[in-house]
Amino acid sequence: MESDLHDSYRAGGFTGSVGRGSRAALLMIAFVSVIGTWRQKGYGNVNLRDAFVIGILSPVGVLIGVVVANEVPERALRIGFALLAFYMAWRLLKRVFKKDPPATPADPATELP
Repeated sequence: MESDLHDSYRAGGFTGSVGRGSRAALLMIAFVSVIGTWRQKGYGNVNLRDAFVIGILSPVGVLIGVVVANEVPERALRIGFALLAFYMAWRLLKRVFKKDPPATPADPATELP
């Protein structure tokens, strides 16, 4: 059993129900992304130029990630990912607990009667 899983992994993908489930999940993610983008575009929240640039450059990032993942030891990848996760959590917490600047009095000329 273990050799089958190892051979499947080495072959570059999953087989059986795991493979079908993974493909179905990726298909649903793509479908929801397209529908969400279409709806948000209707609200004026989508910059098509930025979306195009991200869409074109994403495969380059994937290729770089594959090369790095194949060349760097797994332990180093795990440590690097853990450091990235802690850094992002620290930034998020810093924003959440940031003190708001003191409120300035409103300009009397702009106040409503």
